[in-house]
Amino acid sequence: MKPLLILLPSATRWPSLAALLEHEPTAVRADLQARLEQGTVGARDAVAALPDGSLFLSAGCIRRRGAVGVLGQVFTRPEHRRRGYCRGVLQALLSWFDMSGGKWLYLTTPADAAGFLFENFGFRVLHRGQRDGRPHVTMLRTPAHGHPTPFDLCDDRTTIRTATRADWPLLVALLQHRPGPDPRVPIDESAIAAETTITELIHQAESGLCKLLVAVCKGVVVGLGTLATDREGHRSYAMVLPFDKPPEGLRAALLEAARQQGYDQIDFPMQALAGAAPAQENTAPTQEGATPTEPGV
Repeated sequence: MKPLLILLPSATRWPSLAALLEHEPTAVRADLQARLEQGTVGARDAVAALPDGSLFLSAGCIRRRGAVGVLGQVFTRPEHRRRGYCRGVLQALLSWFDMSGGKWLYLTTPADAAGFLFENFGFRVLHRGQRDGRPHVTMLRTPAHGHPTPFDLCDDRTTIRTATRADWPLLVALLQHRPGPDPRVPIDESAIAAETTITELIHQAESGLCKLLVAVCKGVVVGLGTLATDREGHRSYAMVLPFDKPPEGLRAALLEAARQQGYDQIDFPMQALAGAAPAQENTAPTQEGATPTEPGV
């Protein structure tokens, strides 16, 4: 049985995929539904599936922007397992990814699937951790004769813009190579949770709860800035990643976004935990001879 490759959007395919992935969290299903039914501007997503009438026996998807993708939702109905369906779906997705210019493909999976399945397709383990009390790993598949990570091509020249749903795989990739939003959490742990973290951040941005800015270099997201926009009054809070060396211009763009929202004082609580000052800043430009706001305690 040959897998069917579906390039998104493809609204008529959503009911079949939804029936297969009933076990997935609500936020994940909502993201997939949006990608299939409406499409995502700037994304290049695909689903591979084994159809049986209106049902999918097995399926998987790649969320992709540019040359970076994230493999996910690889699942076979329990009564149809051990027939090679999953391998067929994976091969269809990987062939499309490679032939269409994809280079770096990430995934998060239970640890027991890493060796018997994904390593056979060229994935290597990046991080090991726990999720829901079960060992998980993140993995990366790269071109045979290419750069080890997408960040190896980057330099200090960046463009700052608003993040969109299409940036999801680029943001997941960022958190595989840089610590996550809580500096107290080891990168092995934050990397395992990266897909959930980014899904929630994008949901909050689309709901008007926060503003997301990204610093982009050669098609790769190298920095992330978040600003809470649901706070009443003149004060809000923000975060810039990575903590130790945020891309030039990202913090200033975040403060300008805060000023436009009517905030005149911004706290950076996670910056304080990371020991990266300033942990508090006003949004007014510092004039020559003026004294910037002192870091918060």
